[in-house]
Amino acid sequence: MILQYVSDHLKRQGIESTVLTYEKVTRTCYEKADLLRAVDPRGDWRDNRIIKAIYALVDDQPYLFITPELKPRDGTKKRNISGRSNRYRRILHKYGKLTKPGVIDDQLVRRAFQEAGLSAQDYSPLIRPKHTYQELQEEWIPKWMEHGTCTPFPKVEDFQTLKDYGGLKRVFINDIPSLDEKMVDVSVGGGGEKAKRTSLQLPYETIYAILKENFPSHVHKLPFWEKSI
Repeated sequence: MILQYVSDHLKRQGIESTVLTYEKVTRTCYEKADLLRAVDPRGDWRDNRIIKAIYALVDDQPYLFITPELKPRDGTKKRNISGRSNRYRRILHKYGKLTKPGVIDDQLVRRAFQEAGLSAQDYSPLIRPKHTYQELQEEWIPKWMEHGTCTPFPKVEDFQTLKDYGGLKRVFINDIPSLDEKMVDVSVGGGGEKAKRTSLQLPYETIYAILKENFPSHVHKLPFWEKSI
């Protein structure tokens, strides 16, 4: 179930990774983190070590945003960071006020596009259509995935044609240096119950390395939110 270009990179670079099949289906990053803490209590499986692959439409074109789960469980705002670094101030000067952690919105999309040298008439991302579960499968998620199995590793053909949208345009990954060397959990695509119970664990920095190696002109790394800096 792991794509060939992913397994080739892991093997060639000698990177530690694990494919796991869980006993039950998890439907959210929080459920996955809870499950991992139960089966691996020494693994320090915090919510932010579960990675989301968010396929969104911007200006009627498909894009992929990759980020750890950073939304607080209770939906409250996270505290502002004190003692902000010079790096943060430079980013603030360049992009303006950063968006709330975990929220993919027009402000984040605008900054990501600016980083990639792109522009759009409307930067508002359409992330999940207001349809039934079955109709969701016919939207802009790659046809070999479904809600609950979306992976940060698209197939080569997804960049050529993705449903009716002419192919995935760009991939943006959240730059979080403090997480780079830690093992994180990602879905692997596919459909059905087994696919929803299967995950790949690998270092966070390796996600970017694999994507950049295989799709160099399509992949961009930048801090999404204040908490990521």
